[in-house]
Amino acid sequence: MNGRQLATALVLALLLALGWWYRPGPQLPGAGYDGRDRREAFAESIHLQVMDNGGQPVYQLRASSMDYYPGEDRLTLQQPRLSLAHTDGSRWEMRAEQGQTGLHSTAVLLIGMVNIQRLEVNSYKPLEVNTRDLLVKTDSGQAETESAASIAGPGYRVEAIGLKADLKNQRLELGAQVRGRYDAAG
Repeated sequence: MNGRQLATALVLALLLALGWWYRPGPQLPGAGYDGRDRREAFAESIHLQVMDNGGQPVYQLRASSMDYYPGEDRLTLQQPRLSLAHTDGSRWEMRAEQGQTGLHSTAVLLIGMVNIQRLEVNSYKPLEVNTRDLLVKTDSGQAETESAASIAGPGYRVEAIGLKADLKNQRLELGAQVRGRYDAAG
């Protein structure tokens, strides 16, 4: 063995020894997993009430259960019920199969079939909206969906694809393919 071969063999042996020295220990199940979608907390029968600076209720969020995933700052909700109250006395109640929001978010995504009801208060007649996958911005009272929506009230029914709602100002903007029926006697 010449000097060059001996030097190469020594370098390889040194690298192997260093590799053995720095090798990681035994891997635990889930090691290397960053936990982004691992549930960290859960609660059952939750009831959250948010007030404005004057102590007046802004919205209430209830759910049969909630899971928290910190890596994504995601709260998943089962059977959420969201209630928005406005200073004019109007109230909107929303129910869905599932929901998602963030720990510090002002938006709630209601997932699956969504039922929205404006309760009869003061001069506001009752109103019911059925749709899917509704994004509700609790701070502004805005809500929107790209899904089909049906709106029913005393004596009328309207259907459309897509809906934007300004719940604070009692305005519903319909998207495409709008069809309606009005019954003057109803």
